[in-house]
Amino acid sequence: LEDLLALVETRMVHSQVDDEKQLYFGRVFAVIVILRSGRLATLASGIQRMALLQKCVAILATMMEKKSYLAELCAHTIVELMQQLRDVSEYE
Repeated sequence: LEDLLALVETRMVHSQVDDEKQLYFGRVFAVIVILRSGRLATLASGIQRMALLQKCVAILATMMEKKSYLAELCAHTIVELMQQLRDVSEYE
């Protein structure tokens, strides 16, 4: 997961993507894929989980500020992320 987030931050840059809109949607969808895979919630280390959570939320928050059309999608994803982590913490 760390490698995937690093790729999102380093490889998905404006110079490599022709359309800015595609770039922003790509970043948001990468975070959604991580979330929906369930891998973030199953990490053994709470510290590792929180570090990845911070990166995911930071990416989403940045995208929310960049374009208004991403705000609702990013906000919904953050809520979904928090719900998933709450469900995991109930079982720990």
